[in-house]
Amino acid sequence: MLKRTSAAILLLLAGALPALAQLPCNPCVGLATDDPAATADLLGTLPALPEDAVLVVKWPVELADDAAVAAAREAASTLRAAGALPWYAVRFAAPPPPAERGEDLTAELERLAELARTATAGSLFQLDWPGDLLNEPQAVQEYALALKRASVAVSGAQPDAAVVTEPLPPDPELVRALYAQELDAYLDGVAFRPGRTDVPELKQLIRELDPDALVALETNAAAASGEGATLVRAAAEAEAGASLSLFPLSGEAGADAATVRAARLIAQEFSGDVTFDPYSTPAGAEAWSFVRGEDLSLRIVVSPPAEGGPFTLRFSDRQIGSPARFDPATGESDLVFGGRRTRNGYELELRDAAEPFVFRLERDLAVGLDGAESVEEALTVADTRRIPVGEILRRLQAFEDDQSRRIANYSATNTTSLRFQLGTGVQSVDATFQGPFFFRQGAGFDWAWNNFYVNGIRWRRKRIPEIPLIQPEKAAAMPAEITFTREYRYRLRGTATVEGRDTWVVDFEPAEALTEGRSLFRGTVWVDREIYARVKTRAVQLGLTGDVLSNDETTFYTPVDAAGQPAAWERWSYWLPTRVIGQQLFSVLNATTIVEREIELTGIRINPSDFDARRDATLASETTMVRDTEVGLRYLELDRETGERVVKEEDKTRMFLLGGAFYDEAQDGPLPLGGVNWLSFDWRGTGTQADLFIAGPLILADIANPSLFGSRWDAGVDVFALAFAGEDVLYREGVESPTENVERLRPNIDFSLGRPLGSFTKLDLRYELSWHNFQRADETGENFVLPSDHLSHSFGAIVRYIRSGYRLVAGGSWNLRDEWQPWGLAAANLTPDSYTLWNVGVAKTWHLPKFQKFGVALEYVDGSDLDRFSKYEFGFFSDVNVHGYQSDKVRAERAAAAHVSYGFELGEIFRIDLVGDAAWATDAASGLDRELLAGAGIVGTFIGPWGTVVNMDIGHALAGPDDGWSAFIAVLKLF
Repeated sequence: MLKRTSAAILLLLAGALPALAQLPCNPCVGLATDDPAATADLLGTLPALPEDAVLVVKWPVELADDAAVAAAREAASTLRAAGALPWYAVRFAAPPPPAERGEDLTAELERLAELARTATAGSLFQLDWPGDLLNEPQAVQEYALALKRASVAVSGAQPDAAVVTEPLPPDPELVRALYAQELDAYLDGVAFRPGRTDVPELKQLIRELDPDALVALETNAAAASGEGATLVRAAAEAEAGASLSLFPLSGEAGADAATVRAARLIAQEFSGDVTFDPYSTPAGAEAWSFVRGEDLSLRIVVSPPAEGGPFTLRFSDRQIGSPARFDPATGESDLVFGGRRTRNGYELELRDAAEPFVFRLERDLAVGLDGAESVEEALTVADTRRIPVGEILRRLQAFEDDQSRRIANYSATNTTSLRFQLGTGVQSVDATFQGPFFFRQGAGFDWAWNNFYVNGIRWRRKRIPEIPLIQPEKAAAMPAEITFTREYRYRLRGTATVEGRDTWVVDFEPAEALTEGRSLFRGTVWVDREIYARVKTRAVQLGLTGDVLSNDETTFYTPVDAAGQPAAWERWSYWLPTRVIGQQLFSVLNATTIVEREIELTGIRINPSDFDARRDATLASETTMVRDTEVGLRYLELDRETGERVVKEEDKTRMFLLGGAFYDEAQDGPLPLGGVNWLSFDWRGTGTQADLFIAGPLILADIANPSLFGSRWDAGVDVFALAFAGEDVLYREGVESPTENVERLRPNIDFSLGRPLGSFTKLDLRYELSWHNFQRADETGENFVLPSDHLSHSFGAIVRYIRSGYRLVAGGSWNLRDEWQPWGLAAANLTPDSYTLWNVGVAKTWHLPKFQKFGVALEYVDGSDLDRFSKYEFGFFSDVNVHGYQSDKVRAERAAAAHVSYGFELGEIFRIDLVGDAAWATDAASGLDRELLAGAGIVGTFIGPWGTVVNMDIGHALAGPDDGWSAFIAVLKLF
């Protein structure tokens, strides 16, 4: 006896473990009606239900217009007042639209969310579309997509509502086909139509596919007419595994009243911690026993034998007694006499029972009840499951769906900083755009550039120049979006504290290998564990093509109130992506260009009443503006005929003037430079990049294809030609040796081939062909033999790794001279005709508030078989830059160098960067052994007349063989 009682207790406790969608009742019953007001009136004629009783009432809801929503809201309020739990049987007007026509659902989903927002916790929403799921395979996919969107709309508006399928035919293959669309996270229950239903089989199937889903069975009116039939069917279906039995009301007053009385009694006595107990089911008649967890008493549904007359129920438990029978009309119980304990249990003789009824048996001795409570606690702790990742995503989608419905628009000030960096140096070019930002739900944003800063210096001309908009392509689908196909695979990594919040950490990646032309993301999303808001997202874009090699972004989300002030971390706040930091790599003219990007939104206003007026005023101005379109940012221009702003046809060609001068002590005077530069990022619409700079005797030309034959390889050609020779000066122990000076002419052409390796690494292969022509200078000694004129071939490779602002580079080259003879004083120098060079470097720049920045760079260069014309130099344009050193003053076979810089702006008018360089050079021929070469510089930037950008760089040598100075000024004029 005790063994059986303990087994019943354990079964009870196991059944009481938490399940997300299970109702707190067993059996659970509901009423299906076309007239919710009449049903509420029927319930009103009966005694009020206990507060914890569960009685569901289902009625059809249309979403045709606002009046239909108001009617549904009123019906739900009436039913709640009668003690019922509303079941909204939502019927959409048309079959689910295909994915490309998803906007057809927008109006109905908006009304659905509005209705759900007024629903109470625990309300059920059944989502039903016209169509034949059983015979139309495509309809299954379209229904699943529509159901996901509708489920998110419901959950976003009322997180504690339950979502149930439309009434499905009891077909296992159809159920499997639906769940194959990854519906488990979006459903709380599955409803089945009336028919020949194998409930245990369906329950087992749902348990396999979605263990937490409730199973709701709908019943024909004829099959459940009257009190007795309702009681028996509810008990039998609960035993078979149904979570809820729905009984339709026919409209016939007497039959409906009987069904309502029976359903009300079940709700009264079978709500709470109740489970079916086969160990307590009696013999002697068809019966179903259910045990209450709070006191282990029994509630038994009995169907008397068909032949009528007295019958005896025999129980195997001796600790039960005090039988009482319930009256469906009043809910009250009356003691039943005729019960007695026997040697083997308990017997109850019943004489006047012709129809099914419900009675109660108390447990006289709650055997081991205290122990049972401890077992329950242990079981609950042991069996608590980590929430499925699909459920996290569904709640996140629901939260964001609700946010999108609450935020029709917002305005802000957008400050976007772009920091352009080449190589591993410490200097960068910073461009910051700032101005009013207008976001409209479903339409993207418009952004006006009121302020423009170059290296922190404010652009003071009336109109801000339009720079080429190089940007990553838009992804085919964003993570956590609801899509027709399965785009991403998600994995719950664990939990973490981010921004002071306890979060779920969910990793995502493309579900399948990307096909050509498709771009998706890989990364991580941090989801608040309390309200399921997105706290942070980090994503790396995959499948990029063209000139964009990599795109890595981290987005931070912040709760604000309607005025944009910080708000509490709760679902009723407004959540916006207020800060984005990222790094992008571009292939620009065969060079890997790094762009660090930071976006910050301030001055936010949610749904302001003057939004349209301020946006229209900005659009009517002559301010430079961009718009977010389906293909990315595009400039807006003013249509002179209509006066409206329209998207400007993309122009990726620019012309500008570049001039300047350079001086160091190797020059007799400043070396002037000035010319015109033409640049195109899409030459003749081919995607090819081209650049041409002509400055008198100097020609620089580049042409590059960032996507060779549509692949991830880039290729290019660079040409350099200077019409006059430059003088190569030799110093011995810091003293010029003029008799060994030569003039040198070196035009060259470079061929490059590169490919990204992953998202943060780039490999570049390079071949350079150079012509070296040597001529005598005015002071060259007669006994100095010039080096042979020759062609040289250089084969090199460079690998770059760039992430989070850190830049690492490693490269090397093997070089061959095709004609090389002894040279020098009395032809005494016989050096190899081939040599190698290699280098490594690392750099990082930290950007501080108010346009301050601090940079550090370290590098090491080395080689073998180097001579005067292949060793490393340390001038302004040399391999290793030490401020103040002239280009040919010091030559070395190897060197280690460090560079630091700190920059700040003065009143948004002038920028100053303080630079320090130190190199430790080694060269056996010059007697250098880790000789310290040090220099310092000051770099200034300001906006000059006519909209020119002026940059000055002045350096002075501080330590080592050189004590001179250098100066460089560059003037840039954009058109």
